[in-house]
Amino acid sequence: AGRRLLPAAVAARLKEHGARVVLTPREREVLGALATGLSNREIGRSLGMSEATARTHVQIILAKMGCHDRTSAVAQAMKRG
Repeated sequence: AGRRLLPAAVAARLKEHGARVVLTPREREVLGALATGLSNREIGRSLGMSEATARTHVQIILAKMGCHDRTSAVAQAMKRG
């Protein structure tokens, strides 16, 4: 049928780790700032960007990671290393 067979053990491990999320270097910086509990305004100041730009980065990070809030994004990032 043209499909690939994936052993059940491999499929389970992949599911356990979730899809690989690729963040840009700047998004990783913003995520690191999130992990320290900074607000968008504080992230902007610390990384030399506007509060609006920091907010946009946070929204993109949440979307890429499939998270609904900052805390779950940080928790997921910590879990994934």
